[in-house]
Amino acid sequence: MQLQVLTVLARTAIAPALKRLILEGRLNEAVKQAEVALRERAPSAEDHDANLLQTAYLCGDLMLALNRAEEAEEIYRLAVKLSHHGDRGDVRVASCRSTGFLALHQQRLTVAVSCFARVASDEAAGRAQRVEALCALAVAHEGLGQQPAAMHALSEAAQLACETGEPDLVKLTGLAPLVKKLVFAV
Repeated sequence: MQLQVLTVLARTAIAPALKRLILEGRLNEAVKQAEVALRERAPSAEDHDANLLQTAYLCGDLMLALNRAEEAEEIYRLAVKLSHHGDRGDVRVASCRSTGFLALHQQRLTVAVSCFARVASDEAAGRAQRVEALCALAVAHEGLGQQPAAMHALSEAAQLACETGEPDLVKLTGLAPLVKKLVFAV
């Protein structure tokens, strides 16, 4: 399993069929379905649709998993644009998240650490966003050879996941050894 498994489990507003495709490893089908959803529901300048934003995040993540970084960057720009019509902090969270995942993909791990640490500590980020950021932070720390920091981030993610009550997040982070295998398999 790859990092997109973590990101799909952090999405609370994703269609079950799309989630199933990702968890089954059918990424090409999943990204096509996400692209269709984004095209069919072309966002307007005033749009702040949480489902559309979640789909944009996930579509970008899937594109990275399929080594389509340039297209992912476009989709992440769309996510930042969609977040402009939410609360003020939403733009900061969307921008840091997007930059962090691009940096992680490009092996710019210190940039990724900085971005994910910012999201994890940002009051504008929801709990699921913070859990996702902490898991991604663990990946970046592991890539830098900072295992204690990685395990600390996973521990924080597990604690937050339990607080959310979201079954997918609790399942994901409830078992630290399983999470470690998922996260560090990237």
